[in-house]
Amino acid sequence: MEKISWKAPEYEYIEKGKGFNITVAIVFGLLFIWRVWRNDFTLSIIIALAGLLVFLLGHKKPPIRTFTLTEKGIYVDDDFHPYEDFSSFYIFHEPPIQEISFLKKHSIFPHFHLPLGNQNYIIVQNFLKKYLKEELHRYPISDLIARFLGF
Repeated sequence: MEKISWKAPEYEYIEKGKGFNITVAIVFGLLFIWRVWRNDFTLSIIIALAGLLVFLLGHKKPPIRTFTLTEKGIYVDDDFHPYEDFSSFYIFHEPPIQEISFLKKHSIFPHFHLPLGNQNYIIVQNFLKKYLKEELHRYPISDLIARFLGF
């Protein structure tokens, strides 16, 4: 069976510095104080938890995953995604974005991205062309905003 396999971090990790920590503390601290001052204790607790979540997720290192392309579909570790679920693919290979984008046929979240890691994108592209059509995808604005914010 023909296949291509590689290991890579699940997502690109961007090191967060003191500026990130201070910004999160100030923004969520001010929101928390404002809601307490307005006697909205439920929302103030939610804001405090959201601030803690942003801080923790911002410092979380990505797990290393195994990505495998086969004749039938895509494996991310042991999770299988058949090619029939996708209408097309596109490879973003301009630094800093190095990933494969798959467009799902039926989904609330239509884009499915795989990091390329050190895998040669031309080999991946030629392999995928046998099973899916290649079509220009727009990079989702939500992903661009997350990248800009350091996530």
